[in-house]
Amino acid sequence: MAKFFLLVIVSVMFVYSCGKREPQPNAANNTSNPIQQVPVKKDEIKKTEKIKPEKLAEFKQEITEVVSLKKMSVGEETVLPLTIKNTSSVTWGKGVHPFYRWIDSQQKNVGTGNAYFANPVAGGESVLVQMKIKAPDIPGKYTLFISMVQEDVAFFDKQGAIPLEIPVTIQ
Repeated sequence: MAKFFLLVIVSVMFVYSCGKREPQPNAANNTSNPIQQVPVKKDEIKKTEKIKPEKLAEFKQEITEVVSLKKMSVGEETVLPLTIKNTSSVTWGKGVHPFYRWIDSQQKNVGTGNAYFANPVAGGESVLVQMKIKAPDIPGKYTLFISMVQEDVAFFDKQGAIPLEIPVTIQ
């Protein structure tokens, strides 16, 4: 019987406490709001800029084919094994990776792709990279151009590094 009265008392207290809620402050009831909204003009808002990584001190590379690639079918995907050597004295960290682009007979870029390193590559170190390549959708003679890039900073070939250039027939 005592348990029953205790249960009734707890239930009554719960129901009573649910009905005694304090009104929440908001604009509708004009109570104080700890966060004040201040109108701001559009030209006063600063855009957040992406922080660019520090430019590498050296852009040196040596890229060689492990297996010779001469022909591919239209739209074909293949894996091209490459040996990439960091011939600089600085470590390639996050954001430094190999990329490729297809150049057609009019010197136009007709496709690109990237590969990524699993770990940083120290100066003087060589790594084997399995680069996934997708052939252009139109048959013809192309150059597969492979180099390194430091994202948001520079392409190694634009900084004087010698890229790997492979003539490939797409059939």
